[in-house]
Amino acid sequence: MKSNIVLIGLMGCGKSSLGRLLAKRFSMEFVDMDTVIEKEANMTITEMFDRYGEAYFRDRETQLCHRLSQSQGLVISTGGGVIQREENMKALGENGLVVFIDRRPQAIIHSVNCANRPLLKKDPRQLFVLYEKRLPLYRTYADVTFKNRGSLKSAILRLTQLLSEYAPADGTDK
Repeated sequence: MKSNIVLIGLMGCGKSSLGRLLAKRFSMEFVDMDTVIEKEANMTITEMFDRYGEAYFRDRETQLCHRLSQSQGLVISTGGGVIQREENMKALGENGLVVFIDRRPQAIIHSVNCANRPLLKKDPRQLFVLYEKRLPLYRTYADVTFKNRGSLKSAILRLTQLLSEYAPADGTDK
């Protein structure tokens, strides 16, 4: 059985919020990839984009994907663009159940601070373009799709129930 849960989806879809709660429910360690990258680089993602460009950030993201794929017992919240490199998803999918957190862009845009998002700070409507562009990749790499609708409380209950179906009771792979 795959020992990690890997959350993918558009920025602001709930990967971090749901991930923290899932980690508690399943007694796993929570890892927010963006936070790890910022800490290791000693700068924010916005600063990385501004100073070195998106490719610099994506390279660091890929390195982290490979490191995390070697770990067990993690709930991993990825960055929204992690799916842009097949290498990332192959690494994370080796030891992780990949869950696409699908939340409508119109719901996201009202709940995130676009000024802190490098790809949205110039034009928040870019979120809709990113969703349409990335949706096929999210669907391709996902083992499970979860529609994040409603309150956080109802979402975590539904997601926990959904994911418990993927954990075999007898310890064998499904």
